[in-house]
Amino acid sequence: MTSDDQAAKPRRPLDGRPPLGWPNLTRPILTQDQRFLKILNLIPIYARTEFPVLITGEPGTGKDLVAEAIWALSNRAQKPSSS
Repeated sequence: MTSDDQAAKPRRPLDGRPPLGWPNLTRPILTQDQRFLKILNLIPIYARTEFPVLITGEPGTGKDLVAEAIWALSNRAQKPSSS
């Protein structure tokens, strides 16, 4: 495994929780799915923008948790959520 391979892997606790420094969410995001971990890595990037974010997926996949995390990490966190 090269250093590039190691850098590409999301750094998460073994239980799949988001990285330290994330706000306390009303419900934790727990996953071991590598695809969802990649999405979790993008959340802080999306949260810094002022652009709308469309979150799609099957029922029960955590869309509401992703929306809450984006909102909680954004500059809008002190305002009411519109989701």
